[in-house]
Amino acid sequence: MVHNYVRKNIKANFNTDMRVVAPSYKMGHYHSHNRWELFYLASGSCSISLKDDIYLLESGCIILIPENMPHMTTYLSGKSNDRRLVYFDTPELAWTCKQTGIDAVHIFSDGFIVKIPQRRRQYVSDIITKITYEHKDVDDFSESFVRAYFNELILFLLRCHKYEANVLQKMDVSNAIIQKVIEYIIINYKNDITLA
Repeated sequence: MVHNYVRKNIKANFNTDMRVVAPSYKMGHYHSHNRWELFYLASGSCSISLKDDIYLLESGCIILIPENMPHMTTYLSGKSNDRRLVYFDTPELAWTCKQTGIDAVHIFSDGFIVKIPQRRRQYVSDIITKITYEHKDVDDFSESFVRAYFNELILFLLRCHKYEANVLQKMDVSNAIIQKVIEYIIINYKNDITLA
């Protein structure tokens, strides 16, 4: 269980962060946020540790990380990684819950991960870009557009989740030897790793 981690304060609801991360980058510590984090890996690959679970993500994966959940990301791809984040408050899921009758907060609460089908990845990237644009308060309609795009994205993720082929499973790290091998590979993936 993760005991020590940094809590980061995200100042604004629907704040976004789109950037290209170096080919190999490992966070030095676990951290959490005061808001939910929607993490979309547009290209590249990484591992993400949520509490005591590890997931391997590749291009097209989205993960929803609840507020205050400790997590840490390590990039492994050997090439640049394009990742896009949207931070949001729990009440933003209320419309989806009300309209669908689905308890989205419960579905997303343990760290929700889906892999977006190839043909729909540009659609997801475009929605996040629109949220980023409207979040700059373009005009009096911007706040409504942000919420509309966000709800469209959440509905799309719930649809993807419905089809289990899109759902990523956590790695079985209950075996200490497997955990050590994973950590070794994460640290040394650029070296000539042999079976020995």
